[in-house]
Amino acid sequence: FKLMHILFFRFLFHTTGKNNLNAMEKAKVKCEECIGCGACVEVCQYRCFRYSLKGHCWFPDQNCCVGCGACIPICPVEALYME
Repeated sequence: FKLMHILFFRFLFHTTGKNNLNAMEKAKVKCEECIGCGACVEVCQYRCFRYSLKGHCWFPDQNCCVGCGACIPICPVEALYME
């Protein structure tokens, strides 16, 4: 039972972000401002960024993003934000 409890909280912690267990905000991108440098791709430990051929920008997959915010300060043109 104790092992199940530990594993459950590890899963909960891992899937909801490091700083906030109730994190609802996720990273979003303003494609018109993205320069496609890929800095966000390099810093995302969950590998959540995908490239949009239509918008010509990197964007965080909302089904994968945990809202940790690691990508936000890395963007050189401030195209990423939390919402």
